[in-house]
Amino acid sequence: MAFAGNRVTVLGAGVSGISATHFLLKLGARVLLSEKNTKKTLFNLIPAHHNLKIEFGGHSERTLLADSMVVSPGIPPNTFPVERALRIKIPVTTEFELGTRMIRGKTIAITGTNGKTTTATLLHMVLKDSVLCGNIGTPVTSVTNKNGVYVLEVSSFQLFYTVFFRPDIGILLNLAPDHLDWHSSVKEYYTTKFKLFRNQTKNNTAIINADDPEIMKRLHLIPSRILMFSKQEQVKEGIYYANNRLVVNLNGKSLKLDLPQNPAIDWYIEDIMPVVLTAIYLKVRQNVVYDLLGNFNGLPHRLQHVVTIDGRLFVNDSKATNPHATAFALKKFDRPVILILGGLDKGIDLSVLRPIVQKRVRAIIAIGSNKTKIQKIFGDIVDVYPSSDMVSAVKHAFGVSKRGDVVLLSPGCASFDMFLNYRDRGRKFIDATKTLK
Repeated sequence: MAFAGNRVTVLGAGVSGISATHFLLKLGARVLLSEKNTKKTLFNLIPAHHNLKIEFGGHSERTLLADSMVVSPGIPPNTFPVERALRIKIPVTTEFELGTRMIRGKTIAITGTNGKTTTATLLHMVLKDSVLCGNIGTPVTSVTNKNGVYVLEVSSFQLFYTVFFRPDIGILLNLAPDHLDWHSSVKEYYTTKFKLFRNQTKNNTAIINADDPEIMKRLHLIPSRILMFSKQEQVKEGIYYANNRLVVNLNGKSLKLDLPQNPAIDWYIEDIMPVVLTAIYLKVRQNVVYDLLGNFNGLPHRLQHVVTIDGRLFVNDSKATNPHATAFALKKFDRPVILILGGLDKGIDLSVLRPIVQKRVRAIIAIGSNKTKIQKIFGDIVDVYPSSDMVSAVKHAFGVSKRGDVVLLSPGCASFDMFLNYRDRGRKFIDATKTLK
């Protein structure tokens, strides 16, 4: 990557954009950092540099005076100036791909509609000397000076712009409609996810979910060795779950792992199976795997037990930003649920939740900019109560619930209409439960 002397436009001054700017300046590039926000405080993290120019308050025409463009993942390809850059053949990439091209160690990349963060975090825990980065929050360009194994969480936004990325091991957890406010169609979204495998060869490995029909119908797109994981059936090469046991079949050998008594395992088994499979594949000691499974209690904002108040269990699943994740959460409970649902509309059809809502949900507390739409979608099958903020939503949920019920925050939508992010939304939910005591 010969950037010395080249003009590079970096779009977006978030975490990835600032990291990419530092990275490019070290390589000798002449950088224009362009940010649509008007707050100059964003740039305090970047010291003055003779090869750096900064603009804020919008992306100008001079962003196109570049030899290449580095786009922050949240910027869609159909917006200015990305659309114009693509049309006039300016190479467009991301901080993620810049960083991964500098990695000399082994790369394990995880993507999917749901479960990416859990799987990546667990894999990082079991591979003790690994580097965890990517969409999980640590830019790849900030850690590429380290040796060893890289565990990369990869979003569809990052994959969309990749050209050269080729992980040694690629893990695809599941596929369901998501981010249709960014991608032009469900088909494009699924195709983008499969770019994880596009550059792999027979010397690389793909680990996929055998229970996901959208993945299975696209097996012909994977050129590498395929290993599978399944909760529903036995697999010849990979791992499957049966009778509280994991069975690993690799290279003609079979290994049976009895699971420890840990209630969190059942909730996360689809995320745990590829972690165990990868660990065994990489010859991690079995006692390390057992220790991980025995001590795992879930992650914050992902089916997180918060508190039990007057017989009501409060669960924080704020990370559920699409209906597929909300359906997954609802299936985990065998008792009535008061569901706090709603947020920023990403163009996804929430009506796919109607069957599971009718079966599991006693009432819906609707929040966010699409709460009126939620009333229209579900009002004929369950009581729907609109709420303007998280405190009133939690109080209303408590009021309509009964002893033994679950009050579940699993919004099925993005958080940015009311909150900074899903973490902020989850913390507000936890704080709101404290007002009930």
